[in-house]
Amino acid sequence: MDPANAAWHVLNALALPLGVSALSVLAVKLLWRGQTQGIRALSLWLWAYLAALLAYVGAWAYNGVEGSMWGNALTVTATALAIWLRAFLWPRN
Repeated sequence: MDPANAAWHVLNALALPLGVSALSVLAVKLLWRGQTQGIRALSLWLWAYLAALLAYVGAWAYNGVEGSMWGNALTVTATALAIWLRAFLWPRN
């Protein structure tokens, strides 16, 4: 595998957590406008992306296979949990 192919593979692997977290934050900001009014979308996205990335990489390391259904389910669950914690349970300043 040449370096360009390896870089493409890593970027493709990072795309799932990025897409899931971005779409989830967009949905939360649109559906719960009143409750998430004081929270910036970028802050919410960073929390969601970091949780999704950790879950995805952890599942990848555990399974040894990138893109497993178990890893994808864990990514979606971690994203939802991070958004719920940051948007609805975290005290606002």
